[in-house]
Amino acid sequence: MAFTSFPNNLGLPLYPMWGAGNVNTVSSQNANAVGEGIQYIGRIQMPGGPGTSKTISAAGSGKVHWYATTSTFANAGTTLRVGLQDVASTGIGDTTFDVYADLVGGGGGVTSGARNTTTMTSGTKTLAWGDQVAIVFELTAWAGADSVRAVFTNSLVSTAPYIALHVGSGYAKDGSTPFVMVEFVDGTIGYFSDLSLPVLETNVAYNSGSTPDEYALIFQVPFAARVTALLAGLGDIDAGETGEIILYSDPLGTPVAERTLSLGAPDTGQISTAASLAMMPLLTTYDLAANTNYAVAVRATSVGSRVIAQIGLPNAAARAAFPFGTTMQGGSRSDQTGAFGSLSTTTMLRAGIMLGGFDIAAAGGGETSTPFVG
Repeated sequence: MAFTSFPNNLGLPLYPMWGAGNVNTVSSQNANAVGEGIQYIGRIQMPGGPGTSKTISAAGSGKVHWYATTSTFANAGTTLRVGLQDVASTGIGDTTFDVYADLVGGGGGVTSGARNTTTMTSGTKTLAWGDQVAIVFELTAWAGADSVRAVFTNSLVSTAPYIALHVGSGYAKDGSTPFVMVEFVDGTIGYFSDLSLPVLETNVAYNSGSTPDEYALIFQVPFAARVTALLAGLGDIDAGETGEIILYSDPLGTPVAERTLSLGAPDTGQISTAASLAMMPLLTTYDLAANTNYAVAVRATSVGSRVIAQIGLPNAAARAAFPFGTTMQGGSRSDQTGAFGSLSTTTMLRAGIMLGGFDIAAAGGGETSTPFVG
């Protein structure tokens, strides 16, 4: 194979991003009066790419996935309407819900501190790749002490996509990033960007005596690729604590550690107990074959408590929004024994690779998940 490398010899990150990381870092809109709410506005993307059109409707059980922080939704006189609107020339929703669901206080549908899924009950809307749309959460009736908080993130400033807030004097644009995803009637997802998906991060504490003591992101790439660095969500490593970031071939059969990077206190900064991105360059590159399973794993090799970051997706279909597509899954094992198990298509190590080069001539044609789109 003849690889073409990027000028900096490091290349591009292939890495499953997440809406706001730990949801404790995000903000929310407090809607507690008629007409108040939040709009998530952007140009819709789908795994099929340009030219794709999909429908969300009540007849086909279309859905909106979103996250609510501390909310009170107990009074039957309160109605939260969740749905889609066209975008007016002002850049705000045009006030007409083309497809929606009405949630009534006390009847469920809003769970605090959790990701919520709202199934459409009225109307229909067809969206093509690149169409601008407003996903709207609005109180059409309000009573008692009810207060609904839908999440967005102001830790990621965004010009597009963006949000609009109604806090008592009409909707106004805000430079924050949406935190939402739609699901079309055929199960395909629609999203504004991989950064706007309602993906939740969980910090997992473990050590060499834990079961499991190794967590992995299992993935494929659709062309021959050269790896120059490994990425993973790690907490800080204190004196005396050790671990490894490992690139494996054949993770679901007989895993082979193709590249191993040792971790110790000099390798990470002080970030308390949370996990954040670590990038570790390889001393020698490694070449991946197209459409073949590999894994990036993090393993504890000392008894000191360590933290890694795992991401949780709304559903398995959401994987199509990320660079590795629907080949991506999570796995774990103990004592470097056997194949990776406890496989999950919705929960996985936040990890990835730096793509330093590729061989287009060796690209495979069998990938159906359309990775690298979005």
